[in-house]
Amino acid sequence: NKNNVISIVISNQWFQGGVADYGMDCYTFSLKTGKLLKLKDVCGSSNAKLTKEIKSKLVKKYGKSVFYPSSLDEISASDVNFYLKPGKKAIVHFNKYEISYGAAGDFAVKLTSKYK
Repeated sequence: NKNNVISIVISNQWFQGGVADYGMDCYTFSLKTGKLLKLKDVCGSSNAKLTKEIKSKLVKKYGKSVFYPSSLDEISASDVNFYLKPGKKAIVHFNKYEISYGAAGDFAVKLTSKYK
């Protein structure tokens, strides 16, 4: 890996007796240090700026009315699920129920990463 980082995405889904669910957990590590990286580490910006960008992109992509009333206020870039993709992309992912009702599904927005 020429960038010395790796993202691991663990996805799950289950079905039991008519009830189903799915989700995703993401972890991005430095291969040099073994440290679990935060979004600010891979995007090179402050948590405040990244939080504002995430919220703005969510509203632009999905509309404000789909989210729980306080869920956008509770988002912090310091504690989001994300993974890296080729082409300098950091994908911020929210599982269903995390910021909206379950039938709305999961949500994802793309940010620019400093890694190719």
